[in-house]
Amino acid sequence: SNNPRSSTIIIVVRHGERLDYYLRDEKESNFLTLPTTTRPWDPPLTKRGRLQGRKLGQCLKRVLEENHISEPLTAVYSSPLVRCCQTAAEVINGYQNVTEDDKGLRVTVEPGLIESMNDKWYRSWCLPDSNGTWGGRNGDSSVGIN
Repeated sequence: SNNPRSSTIIIVVRHGERLDYYLRDEKESNFLTLPTTTRPWDPPLTKRGRLQGRKLGQCLKRVLEENHISEPLTAVYSSPLVRCCQTAAEVINGYQNVTEDDKGLRVTVEPGLIESMNDKWYRSWCLPDSNGTWGGRNGDSSVGIN
């Protein structure tokens, strides 16, 4: 950097489109009731969600260049949730497709970036008749934690 003062830029993003919300909104289905769903609070991304992450990486590279920030992306952190790790990986893919000199960049999973990994807490609002969003039955957030 030409600037004698060192600085760090931190960019915080949310995950891409998640499968459970897509199924709920577009397919009138419920991810929570799929027989393969052992962790209903941890759905993967849809194909569109993966593309959103990749496009974000491409956009990030472009914005950094437009703002004359020449330092490369040096770290990508994610919570342990599947959708977040997938988003982070796609951000790296999109960023690296634009620049070939960043092949060593990997996702670092940081457990402190998640609200909770407590099975009981998640199951308290992931009820069988829930609509899959925060809250209980049909989004009723008044349902208590067991």
